Amino acid sequence: MQAAPGGSQWEFFEPITQDELQRVKAVLGIHISGELLALLKETNGIRDKRFGDYAVFDADQIIEYCLEHLEYVDSLGKEAPSEFLFFSDNGCGEHFGFEVVDGQIKSSQVGVYYPIGNEYRIVAPDLYTWAIEWYSGKLET
Repeated sequence: MQAAPGGSQWEFFEPITQDELQRVKAVLGIHISGELLALLKETNGIRDKRFGDYAVFDADQIIEYCLEHLEYVDSLGKEAPSEFLFFSDNGCGEHFGFEVVDGQIKSSQVGVYYPIGNEYRIVAPDLYTWAIEWYSGKLET
């Protein structure tokens, strides 16, 4: 466990395994790539000890949140605005993630999905900027 700026505590986990990456692809039909893959190869999830929640989901949570999202949209009787790969949430039911096209992350842009309105909007140009702005309080949803 390492101390982060501001005295908060972050817990880093073992890197994601090939088996876990394959499970994400098999269950969700999505290939993790780019900055998210690089991060998961360093740590399969980051826990924010201040709140006891994950700052970045591990492979199991990525699968869980994406499947829950599909069930939720289906329960609305609507189509999702797009397909997503979620890697975090804001603690209030909104999810951060990447838009997915044909099983691939469409771009490095991070968006937030609002379940109540079934809407998605871009909030950061990349994962690094999202992390800095979200955890410094500059980014609001």
